[in-house]
Formats: sequence, structure tokens, C-alpha cells
Amino acid sequence: MLATFFLIASVVLPPDTPAEAIRKDHGPGTSGGGLNTRSAETLKPNAFSATFRLDFTGFERLSNDDVRELTFGVSGDHAHFDAVRWSMLETVEFAFGAAEDFEVGFSFGTYRANDVREGHLHGDGSYGFHEFGDISGATDTWISAKGRLSRGPEGQFAVYGGIKLPTGDDDETNEGGTGNATLEPSLQPGSGTFDLMAGVAYSRWLTEHITLDASASYTWRSEEDEFKIGDLILMGVAAAYRLTEGAQAYPRASVFAEVALRHLFENEEHGVEVSNSGGTVLFVGPGVRAGLSERFSWDLAVQIPVVQELNEPQQWTLYKVSTGITLSF
Repeated sequence: MLATFFLIASVVLPPDTPAEAIRKDHGPGTSGGGLNTRSAETLKPNAFSATFRLDFTGFERLSNDDVRELTFGVSGDHAHFDAVRWSMLETVEFAFGAAEDFEVGFSFGTYRANDVREGHLHGDGSYGFHEFGDISGATDTWISAKGRLSRGPEGQFAVYGGIKLPTGDDDETNEGGTGNATLEPSLQPGSGTFDLMAGVAYSRWLTEHITLDASASYTWRSEEDEFKIGDLILMGVAAAYRLTEGAQAYPRASVFAEVALRHLFENEEHGVEVSNSGGTVLFVGPGVRAGLSERFSWDLAVQIPVVQELNEPQQWTLYKVSTGITLSF
């Protein structure tokens, strides 16, 4: 799948362009032209950047009666259905140019989910309902690295990867109930597991004003307390158009369009796949980026899911809004 993805990306580029210098998906899971698509560019040696990013996701509104009806549509033993009104992920990212064509990164953040509710079926088929209230806490920490393998008239190509450390909160309890029942792993801000991620990125100038970036990654997730959140595939293509003259002139502004594909594999509990988890979502949306100075930039993007192929009953995503500021030194 990855080879086909990058073959398509390379075919649409002109060859002679010159180069220029959850059980459900509610828990939290660099950009080139887009916000979710990775760039193949790396920081210059000894350069440093700090980014603060905010991601807000709105989900379809479901009443308590809707939750009950959807819960009875879930198959398997101990069927569950979770609903969230919205979620917000705040992330702080640091990157450092450790050498020519090689950078390292470090990121952490906080996560909040609003009005979390769960319907579930008991062993005798009777229905139970819980209002968990808001869930918030620290997310896990990622340590990452990116190496650029080539750059030239044909574009830039890089590989990247990372390891996630289980530093986040994974013992949040039911605030709306007894207060001592630990929530299931897919609702926690942190997973409590060590995970690995690897990916590839490609970037190229199409014209003096237009750039294209493409990336794809795979995240392997490990098991904790006989529960495994599904592995994750992310793929994206973003095209950006610079509105101002001169790539090195400030202030400068650009607009971009991005297509992002996210595929979640099913979660596993006690070695059995959770039927109403995982699926594929295709997002599209516009964005804007402003470089106010050599050291400060701001971006904003909106993503709308145009395809949602989810396994069994799950809550749909309505939209995602992402914004961030970056300081470079």
C-alpha cells in the first residue's frame, strides 16, 4: 500500500521541476504543506524549533436514547458503545537539527474529552448506562527522529520514526459515578504502553510558488492488561501555494489543501477483536499558514471527513480544526 501511494505521488509531479533551497477513536493518537502530512525537510544543524498545537474534534450529537439503541446494535459479549461530544488535544513539540539531514524530536501534551457516556450490555442481555463526565489528563511522550536520504531536482525523500513512552495518565476514573472505577484503556489520555512508529515522506517544488508533500506512517501498539488499542496507518498528501513573492521574504503567507487517510485496526480485549472499533476515514480540507518572521509562524486548518467506513456502530466524526504556532531558533 505504501509503495502504491508514493508511486501515485511521484507520477503527478513534473520530472523536470527545479529544486529550491480507541474502543472508538476518541482518545489521542510536523507538517509540510499540510498539518497532518509530514515534510521530508529537516532542520539545519543546531537549529531548534518549538511548536504548540491545538486539535479540536467535534463528534455527532447523540442523545442517551441514541446511545442505548446503538449499544444494542453491537455484537459480541460485553458489548459497549461510547459517545463523546468533543475532544481537544494540546501538544508541545520540540525539534533539533542534530546533524546535516538529521533531526530529533520530543513531544507531549494534554487531552480532554467532553461529556463521555457509555452504554453496555450485561451478560444476561440487560442494558447499563454510565455518564463519565469530562475526562482529562496528560498524554504519553513521543521521542522521534527524521533522516533525509536524498534531495535534488527530483525532490526530497526522508524516513522517520519514534517510540512512545507510557508517561501519560492511564488511570482516570468515573467522575460521574462512584469515582473509583477505572475507565477502559481506549478512553484514557495515556495508553500505558510502549508503541513504535515508522514512516516515509516525500517533498517537492512543483513551481516557484507551489509545493507538494506526501507521507505515510504505521504505528505498532502493544498490549497492556490484556487490552490492545488497534494499530494505526496514516497517509497524507498536501499541496501548498505561496501567496507572497520570495520564499525567504517576510511576512509571507500560503494556502494549502490536504487529503488525509486514517485507518485504525480493531482493538483487542483478552485476545478477541472488539467488533465496534477501528475503520477507515478520509479527510479533506483547506488551511492557511503565515510566516510573520524568520522565527515565528502560525497555521490553521479544517478537516472534514468525506468517507467514514467504521466497523459496526461507532460515533461519527463531524469535523476537525487544528491550529499551531512555531518558534524557530
